[in-house]
Amino acid sequence: MSKKSIFLCLCVLIVCVEVSQAQERFPNREISEKLFFNISSIKTGELYPTVSPDMRHIALLDVSKKLLGRAKWMVFIDGKEGKKYDAIVKHSPTFSPDGKNLAYLAEENNKQFVVVDGKEESRYDRIGIGREIETLATAPGGSYWIKTASQVLAFSPDSKRVAYTAEKGKKWFVVVDGKEGKQYDAIDPNAIVFSPDSKKIGFAALKEKRWLVVIEGREETEYDEIGVGSITFSPDSNRVAYAAGKDKKWFVSVDGKEEKQYDAIGRFSPIFSPDSKHVAYKVRLGNKHMLVSDGQEGKQYEDVNPPIFSPDSKRIAYGAGSVNEKKMFIVLDGKEGKEYDYVEIPIFSPNGNRVGYKARKGSKQFEVIDEKEEEQYDKVLDLVFSPDSNHVAYTAVSGKKWFVVVDGKEGKQYDEVASIIFSPDSKHLAYTAQLGEKQLIVVDGAEGKLYDAIFLSGTNNFIFNSPNSLNYLAIRDNAVYLVEERVK
Repeated sequence: MSKKSIFLCLCVLIVCVEVSQAQERFPNREISEKLFFNISSIKTGELYPTVSPDMRHIALLDVSKKLLGRAKWMVFIDGKEGKKYDAIVKHSPTFSPDGKNLAYLAEENNKQFVVVDGKEESRYDRIGIGREIETLATAPGGSYWIKTASQVLAFSPDSKRVAYTAEKGKKWFVVVDGKEGKQYDAIDPNAIVFSPDSKKIGFAALKEKRWLVVIEGREETEYDEIGVGSITFSPDSNRVAYAAGKDKKWFVSVDGKEEKQYDAIGRFSPIFSPDSKHVAYKVRLGNKHMLVSDGQEGKQYEDVNPPIFSPDSKRIAYGAGSVNEKKMFIVLDGKEGKEYDYVEIPIFSPNGNRVGYKARKGSKQFEVIDEKEEEQYDKVLDLVFSPDSNHVAYTAVSGKKWFVVVDGKEGKQYDEVASIIFSPDSKHLAYTAQLGEKQLIVVDGAEGKLYDAIFLSGTNNFIFNSPNSLNYLAIRDNAVYLVEERVK
């Protein structure tokens, strides 16, 4: 999508207004709008938006206010002005997974602190700020790599807990639920991880020039290095694995046991299977790469892409071959597929029976679904299977036009397309489209209302909240609306 929907940086001033509702009918769907607040232009200042995962709330960081000649920062939540501070870290506002809580990092009188739902926690010399990294995002239609903004704080999956790193007197510690943990020489802000059941927390810490992983306060073995972003809990929260290095060799520790050493471990490895019984990761030995699954080494290749398990945990797939020689293929259940110039991470259907991936041949790209090549285009992306695994859709680009291909049929062309999502019952398909300077949601091929911009949360512009309804946040004529649609 255009930059204005991905990251709205506007010179604006928020003015709270009384909530009103508007409803408009479109063929086969009803679109209802709820006015959040109006926007009026000012001479200076920027707004940095953060949208809740449920697409019902928006936090706007305003850096334009000045009091007594000094800049003041504040966060507006759904149009309501928050407390003013000397500074607020731009990308720190973070909603909890359920969208009901908001936390951010503020600064006042040269001290930093975290504000959770308007309540200030203890003040420290510094709060740790991570760096932008890539993570493997998993969605109902598949998995894919995305860039995530610098991590400042982490909410637990159940939205009830908050954790972050803080410094006091040149010592660092993790603050969880407002309580300070043991002090260390350094802690990696990007390495704070909650278990899926929200009961455990793990992080990487530096102790007298040696790195170690701490799980629920229990220190594991000390090493020279801990792999960036490698600490991983199993889906059932009972197991943990991570990459570590010592004496210039790397290996994976699984449940406290060191596996075989290699020259390198693939970034953001290892991964657990959905049933928590299997562990896989990519390694380098000399100038060759290979996949290791449950301690068993696969065939060596010049290049290996990150692996992915099927949802039923019975299958595993990854890309392999030689990027330089333009001979890449998918290895599925140990069997090599057809060679292409390049292939990307494959995607399993929800039932695990179907596989799709993007391939490149010359200057053209195309999707390969169930070993069958689809039409070739200038670019393809965002492959997704329906929840019932019977349908597949992706975005295609031809020249300067974008469109969605559903079960092999091309849809209407637009200036850009994003956020392809099937409804939970697989009966509807929706996506965001750019039409000139306007944006809209397309459902089952029918166009919705035009907006100046539709806000982005994570990788999507909207969310299905039931099999026949969806919602999103959008701007039109300097007003921000909560939009709810019902598909007939």
